[in-house]
Amino acid sequence: LRYLAMEEGDEATWRKGKGCNLCLNTGFMGRIGLYEVLTFDEALRDAISRGVSSLELRRVAQEHGLLSGLAGDAGRKAAAGQTSAEEAAAAVMY
Repeated sequence: LRYLAMEEGDEATWRKGKGCNLCLNTGFMGRIGLYEVLTFDEALRDAISRGVSSLELRRVAQEHGLLSGLAGDAGRKAAAGQTSAEEAAAAVMY
């Protein structure tokens, strides 16, 4: 997930959960959300009204501010030490 998580010049804080009796040896207590937000602009409205393919719509969205979706958010949170790379990868596989 490193390539999804990092911007040039950023430093990562990679973590791995140790586990304990309270977390049933998973290394995690609670949950953290992964988000993908798409803000509509004229280019996206135009692409939708033209009935472009989902691949073309994703390309237009990425050109206009959509980062890298759920996988990108998972990678950024793993690099920030908010979760482990293993948990981030597991979350985006489903």
